[in-house]
Amino acid sequence: MPQLHYSLWYNKEAIQAVQTYTNLFPDSELKAQTVLPDTPSGDVDYLLFRLGELQFSAMNGGGYSQLNESMSIMVMISSREELNRIYETLSQGGKILMPLQSYDFCPYYVWFQDAYGLNWQLFLNEEQKTLYCFKLCLLFGREQNGLAESAMNFFIDELGALEVARQYYPENTVITAEGTKLVYGEVSYLNQKIAFMDHGAGGDAIFNTAFSLVLLCENQAEIDSYWQLLSRVAEAEVCGWCQDDFGISWQIVPKSLEKATFRATREEFKAMQAIYHPMKKLEIEPLATYLRD
Repeated sequence: MPQLHYSLWYNKEAIQAVQTYTNLFPDSELKAQTVLPDTPSGDVDYLLFRLGELQFSAMNGGGYSQLNESMSIMVMISSREELNRIYETLSQGGKILMPLQSYDFCPYYVWFQDAYGLNWQLFLNEEQKTLYCFKLCLLFGREQNGLAESAMNFFIDELGALEVARQYYPENTVITAEGTKLVYGEVSYLNQKIAFMDHGAGGDAIFNTAFSLVLLCENQAEIDSYWQLLSRVAEAEVCGWCQDDFGISWQIVPKSLEKATFRATREEFKAMQAIYHPMKKLEIEPLATYLRD
């Protein structure tokens, strides 16, 4: 069974962003940090960190694509005071999408983009037993609007996710975007919660490579299986990256490659790069010398 984590591409702010997040949330940690040499963006910082149940990598990938509201981090918080603390720090220098106030769906809620580009939704849920609960939210906007339920069903039927919730827009709801159907859906996939939402107003943002889903696979058979399920856009196939039918970017990589990346010398990393950069789907055997335990 693979492990799931989320990859965030910043321009030059990865270290500052990760320091902000891990200093702010008690249930978090910086797990590893290194510099990747001679990438298309030069020598770049690469970090692994955790926020609650969610595992992340962060990299200074340059300005190739920008984080946007199509993917956000939902944080359910059981304390109003704690929600205010998180909001006051994370929103500084950012942009408010939905102001902090009471809504029909939540007594105390805010959606904002932080100063580094990452989007956050904070919900007050005084009934939950833990202080925090973290989720990934996929918002289907523009030409992807209306695909939320199909994507959710794909996670359930093809990837083995478990359905948690499914809620449609009421019939009398005024919706400006054609095809809008799912107001909120949620699955549990590889021990993480993922939400699916159609953008009722259409929205301005779509999924891109700045926020991707990473599957760390145990062996070549897992890589082959997930690549066959997920890769649907030939032009997106490069160096373990692919794109599914819904526009979501994935990285399908050997778990051992991530470990090797952090222990490799500069020369070893450059040698690994020379092997896997020409690949589309990653093959373990040519990298075996470097993927030792």
